[in-house]
Amino acid sequence: MTPGPTVTAQAVEAEIDRSILKIIFLALFGAGLSVLSVKLFLNFLLDIQSGFFFLWLAAAIGFLVVILLETIFIKSRMKLIGIMFLQGIVPLALFIDQLYPIISVPLITGAGLFVLFLILGSHKGWRFLGESLTIRFSFMAKIVLPKVVMGMIFLLLSVMYIQYFELNKFTDTLGRSVVSEMLIASEPVVKLWFPNVNFDQNTQSFFESVAEAQLKNIRVETTRGDGARVSVEFKTLTDDMKKKIISDVGEKIRIIFEEKSNSSFSPNTLIKESIFLATKKYIQNSSEKMGSLFSIIVIIIAFFTFKGVFSLIHWLISLIAFLIYKFLVVVGFAYINLESRSREFILLS
Repeated sequence: MTPGPTVTAQAVEAEIDRSILKIIFLALFGAGLSVLSVKLFLNFLLDIQSGFFFLWLAAAIGFLVVILLETIFIKSRMKLIGIMFLQGIVPLALFIDQLYPIISVPLITGAGLFVLFLILGSHKGWRFLGESLTIRFSFMAKIVLPKVVMGMIFLLLSVMYIQYFELNKFTDTLGRSVVSEMLIASEPVVKLWFPNVNFDQNTQSFFESVAEAQLKNIRVETTRGDGARVSVEFKTLTDDMKKKIISDVGEKIRIIFEEKSNSSFSPNTLIKESIFLATKKYIQNSSEKMGSLFSIIVIIIAFFTFKGVFSLIHWLISLIAFLIYKFLVVVGFAYINLESRSREFILLS
């Protein structure tokens, strides 16, 4: 068998791991962030609040940053694989009840995929770095992060499935919290069309605010003193006439909502409570009709939601990791070495 061309690499020192303590520190720090991110996500699932969401997101970003740094700093492939396995499996400590005496298949599957994608992403980045002539951080991030994020999403989806569909921990209190958070987030946009709308209003006041916004710039028909019907601008009417028309139109809108949603919108109930009850009824009906397919649809929607969130912050993760990488080089935590390479080739004289 003919040997291939010889590539000779020359460097002042071998490209090997020299500080076991620093590797252990990175491994333990990453393991801690792995557990913390899953714990905060679990807290978010059990008490839907924007504060818990942002805490979880911060922990998840920190974990992804550490994974990227580990891929760059750790030279031993076996050490890197072992660390990825540790950091992928350690969150299972939070779910002992789902592992013993009966093992939760969704949880094991999610954790297994998390470990697998951690190893695939870090190993691909490790190999790319070994074959590169320069340290190209942005390319490393594009190689490592998508796979690691995918693994994290699978783990989070398994946790979500267990809590909501196996343990049935999605209570009415959680549902109200979800609806409230969604309404609060949407209120600034809704106010662009309906300035006086407030989701803390009762149902009657809410629909009257909607009606008022629609009536302001239109003409309405009214009856003159002689009994004739005329069309006039709404803003020219007296206050009493405005209130009467707004009340009538608001009531009609409320009735339409009841018919469309097949749910009661009681005039004296808070609008956010009415929306929650209508949403709950719709979800229950959909769940009964679709059976197990309903949980699959919810998980698919959650998958693309998580994927969208991480796609939006991909640049932030890369930037934070790059700044920390530069800082660690400056303070002497790591240092850059150069290796010259030569290749033998032949030409006709």
